[in-house]
Amino acid sequence: MTRTCASISEADQASALAVAREAIARGAECLEFRFDAMAQLPDDLTPFTELPGRRIATLREKDQGGNWQGSMEKKWEFLYRAAKAGFDVDLELGSPLISRCHLLKPSKVIVSYHDMKKTPSVSRIIESLVECSARSDMAKGAFLVRTMRDLSQLVEATYWFSLTRERYTVIGMGELGAATRVLAHRMGSVLQFASPASGKETAPGQLDLETAKWLGKEPVVTGILGYPLDHTVSPALHNAAFRASAVRGTYLRWSAMLDELDDFLDVADALGVRGFNVTIPHKESIIPMLDRLDPVAERIGAVNTVVNEDGTLIGHNTDVIGVRRTFEHHGVDPRGRKALVLGAGGASRSVLHYLTEQGAEVDVTNRTMGKAEALVKR
Repeated sequence: MTRTCASISEADQASALAVAREAIARGAECLEFRFDAMAQLPDDLTPFTELPGRRIATLREKDQGGNWQGSMEKKWEFLYRAAKAGFDVDLELGSPLISRCHLLKPSKVIVSYHDMKKTPSVSRIIESLVECSARSDMAKGAFLVRTMRDLSQLVEATYWFSLTRERYTVIGMGELGAATRVLAHRMGSVLQFASPASGKETAPGQLDLETAKWLGKEPVVTGILGYPLDHTVSPALHNAAFRASAVRGTYLRWSAMLDELDDFLDVADALGVRGFNVTIPHKESIIPMLDRLDPVAERIGAVNTVVNEDGTLIGHNTDVIGVRRTFEHHGVDPRGRKALVLGAGGASRSVLHYLTEQGAEVDVTNRTMGKAEALVKR
């Protein structure tokens, strides 16, 4: 079962304890203390023992995304004290201190690997997790997800490693890796790391505790698929709607090139994504990859919404509804009128469908006239 772990990165002991108590009150099931963020390591760890639940002591190395620059012996001396004070201990893969892990018992040891630059191949991800697992009670891997192909490789590698039945936590860092955090339970991760509050993240893409607890273990996950997506306001719109409707769900951005559509659909299937919107340039190109279309989408030849019904992907087109309601709202009847449609993409197909259905006389123009001619012919 996945537990929510608040990752606390404060500059001093008093602040860390205060933030920890607040995190527990707000539902944190586990606490990670990033002692590498402190200007000075605590001499007395007794106050931490008064906190309920499991506690993890981390002194993250600089090359693994942390701030620890002290000596290896000083690091060992502190982590040894932390283990004796009841902390579990996090060590980086490759650290010479791993050979001393047996001295930390009965505390649990996490061996972690962080790639702050990329997501490696499926085989290399699995290899990293195997190496971490062989030396610990739980393997942890965190990788920067830059592309949809990266995300697909991370999800696939996690599936294969899960067959070992070893304990692990796998995280995709960055915006495209958000699904691995939101759906940590689906990923099979033991821990879902979260910041105590927005702005206190210890890794890129980390959820804040309030959001993690609101979403729960099995949230409704949707999003928008396209490229590029820098301009879209859909996440702000839909996430506000989820909150207002008391739906425990989230809406993510999935930026994907044409040759990454298969990768995206693999991820959506593996993680149980409930549905997604489709925008440029994929409204037409995604159609052959779907299981079926609704009648409107089939007539128009463009899809802007896909619903996942128990593994069956169904394409819809709601653009035409938006076009119709816009005309109706402004009291404009297209029947017998002349209209000019600018563009020949997926959205233009919906506009053209509505106008011709209503009896308008329509001209179409486009930067590439061949596309305009093909649309008119259709």
